[in-house]
Amino acid sequence: MFNLALKDIVIQKKIILVTIIFIIAYALLITFTNSTINLMNFVPIVIAYTSIMGACSIDDKNNSNVLFASLPIKRNDIVLGKYLSAFIFLVLGIIISIVLLTVLNINKFNALEDILIPILSSMTCASLLCSIFFPVYFKFGYLKSRYFNIMLFFAAFFLPGILYPYLKKPINSILANLQYTPNSIIILWILIFIIVLNTVSIIISINIFENKDL
Repeated sequence: MFNLALKDIVIQKKIILVTIIFIIAYALLITFTNSTINLMNFVPIVIAYTSIMGACSIDDKNNSNVLFASLPIKRNDIVLGKYLSAFIFLVLGIIISIVLLTVLNINKFNALEDILIPILSSMTCASLLCSIFFPVYFKFGYLKSRYFNIMLFFAAFFLPGILYPYLKKPINSILANLQYTPNSIIILWILIFIIVLNTVSIIISINIFENKDL
């Protein structure tokens, strides 16, 4: 499983490098707007999701899943390897974000909780995207799922803004209640949500891939 995740990183070093260069350019741009929270939310999601897409695309071109399934490798390890890759890419994105904030001297977080909230926000969004994409990917393959992937990616960025006017009242009500909730409790509930979300997605993906005729 760990070797499969490492494979996803090694086979696309160039893609990751290009993505990092783009992120650095983006970071330099937002220094003029002082949007540090924006950076923490945006960078990890982009690096995690684009890297996973690149890995799945290369696997599809090389029929890697068929090859690995013919080897003495458990199919559930192939699935878990993809989820582990997503987690590694997400951590890489978080580290790059923190380094950029420090190097560019725009790190304005006054406490640990100030930086944990945007990190958990990016983790939640990336987990949501990957947990939806992976079952579709293992069911239909990369080529058939790429259009769904494009719609999913844009929906993640544009739907919240479109739906907010209609959900404004319940959202404001929830936020008002959260004002009296300790940050530690909020962080705990977010972590539980991420764990449950990924666990359900992993179970679905393993079930699909183990019953798939390759």
